[in-house]
Amino acid sequence: MSAEHDWGFSPQSQDEEIPAHVSESRYKTALTNPTQVYDRPRAVVQDKSLEKSQKLKILESWAAEAIRLRESETEGFDGDEKSLLSEINNVLKALVSLEQSDKADAA
Repeated sequence: MSAEHDWGFSPQSQDEEIPAHVSESRYKTALTNPTQVYDRPRAVVQDKSLEKSQKLKILESWAAEAIRLRESETEGFDGDEKSLLSEINNVLKALVSLEQSDKADAA
């Protein structure tokens, strides 16, 4: 499948490549603290410096963090955390679907 997949947003145009050492550092930071690197989960998918497997790991880490927050703050839980978790799950599903489609196309 091509990059024309409908994510519900337009991919950012990034003509400049991020140097490998910067990209690796951003990736490691994003794995442990995704919100330090990305504003929203869809920004992970738009990051052209990452491979799909790296995007999946970051999104899975972000989802786990959102679940921990939800569980630890049950009394103060508002719609923001629930909305963020829903967005993460939607982006994850779309990315997994695209990855499976790419594998099928390659076979």
